[in-house]
Amino acid sequence: MERLSLIFVLLLLSVLASPATAQDWTAQISDDRVFDGGWATAPGRSVGMHCAARKPGQGPAMDSQWVETTIPDPWRFVLSFSDQLFPGPAYQRDDVILFIDQTGYRLPTVYQNELAGGWEVTLSLTDPLYRAMTTGQRMVMQVGPDAAWEIPMQGAGRAIEQVVAVCAATWQRTGNRPPNALTAPGEPGARQDVGLRHWAEQSASTACSDFFTAGPNGFLTANIDGDGIPDVIVNYNDITCDNDGRRPGVCGASLCSVDVFLSRTFARTNRPEQLLGMSAAFVDLSNGNQALSITGNLSMCQDRPDCTFLWYWDGGQFTELPR
Repeated sequence: MERLSLIFVLLLLSVLASPATAQDWTAQISDDRVFDGGWATAPGRSVGMHCAARKPGQGPAMDSQWVETTIPDPWRFVLSFSDQLFPGPAYQRDDVILFIDQTGYRLPTVYQNELAGGWEVTLSLTDPLYRAMTTGQRMVMQVGPDAAWEIPMQGAGRAIEQVVAVCAATWQRTGNRPPNALTAPGEPGARQDVGLRHWAEQSASTACSDFFTAGPNGFLTANIDGDGIPDVIVNYNDITCDNDGRRPGVCGASLCSVDVFLSRTFARTNRPEQLLGMSAAFVDLSNGNQALSITGNLSMCQDRPDCTFLWYWDGGQFTELPR
């Protein structure tokens, strides 16, 4: 999906409708013995999303309340819009942009679904827009030069994650494993708000201003913050930029940034936690979590022969573990 600069908001403000009164998104969960799924909808039902997963060993689809042609494939969801948001006689639009906070997301072709009513587009749960919808604070929808609307976002993340969790549990139960870029929703203890590997790789791409090649320790996963979701560590010392064969721009003469994408904090802050070192590894802790073992350089070593530093997450920050 193409990301667009928020400079276009200047255009939106000239045609923006008055913001709706603050209300929460709602989630409706469905179990009709054929499909598990649900809908998450904005106040006034102007915008919504849904997913559905075929239950194992159940009856024919015709016995379901779901219209089978509106059911997305595993690990995908349908984003739907009310007819009132689309002026004009067209049956499909290629000029719909959702601005969420500071980023614009141009949608693939959006089609009018006369059978279900309204307009729809199918997206992957690995699409950046999914994460934006679960963490964003403000959404503005632009339909070409014709109209723009502000969509309330209060409670959107909670409602969307609740729906996706239902679908994800059944997808996995029927053997449909999540894409590598997606932290698996529906697994025990997992929240539905982070595709941490995707954002870690995007960070490495940004640091290289191009494509990159990661060594075996370039991306590491561990349970650092204790919530059961694999956290992702970007070890830039083991990443090579394809454009010039050098280390990423976050590396200095000897030390590199070690970026730690924590599931507990990234969804809220949209940035990784950062440490400095030459390399990173893990050490198991007695509480079941893992600490980071960071190798330093000579200027950091002082009286440490092995020149390693152990850092653990204390719930609010990384703290050095006494040795």
